[in-house]
Amino acid sequence: NMSVTFTPTAVGARGPVNLTISDNTSTTPHVLVVSGTGTAGSPSVALSPSTPLTFAGQLVSTTSAAQTVTVTNTGTAPLVFGTSAISITNDFTQTNTCNGATVAIAATCTISVSFAPSATSNNPRTGTLSIADNATGSPQTVALSGTGLDFTLTIPSTASTTAGTTASVTVTIGASGGFTGQVTITCSGSIPQGSCTAPTASITAPGTATLTFMTSAQVAPPGSR
Repeated sequence: NMSVTFTPTAVGARGPVNLTISDNTSTTPHVLVVSGTGTAGSPSVALSPSTPLTFAGQLVSTTSAAQTVTVTNTGTAPLVFGTSAISITNDFTQTNTCNGATVAIAATCTISVSFAPSATSNNPRTGTLSIADNATGSPQTVALSGTGLDFTLTIPSTASTTAGTTASVTVTIGASGGFTGQVTITCSGSIPQGSCTAPTASITAPGTATLTFMTSAQVAPPGSR
């Protein structure tokens, strides 16, 4: 038995060529005409994970840890990306090794996606990762979602006390998007001839905290009476 394989180096008709077999028979040599057609390969994309990326609750104006999308060339030709091939929308950010790259057959590039919510409204917050290349089906897309978390503070606009005594006000700590973290309350600024005292321990939201205000008692100078 004899096996013949065809590995074209160019697109189009290749051959014919003669395959000559010599042996000790009276009909030697034997000639077999061989030809074939080279066809252009094509790249193909496989994404891992291929399902939507879902992020856990994230505090507004902070950035989550990244989740990685691996892009594999499963085709038979190089996979080519433009210089701005990877794009993302809404409250999501990305860095990648794909932009401007040519990915060989069976090789990969990666995209790191993070969630940075700007609000708690319209939860879950959604976006789209888009991947443009020279493969069939471009651009490929991955759906993104995450929940924005935040807390709110509600405090009376005024508080009054007489000199030398204290006044207390209640701060209400609300939760948005399911926020259940710890909130630390501090006093800032200054009160002329007075002070503000905040709880020393963090408060679990939703909850309340008490702020205490005091102003100094007025003392008459000697000889004023």
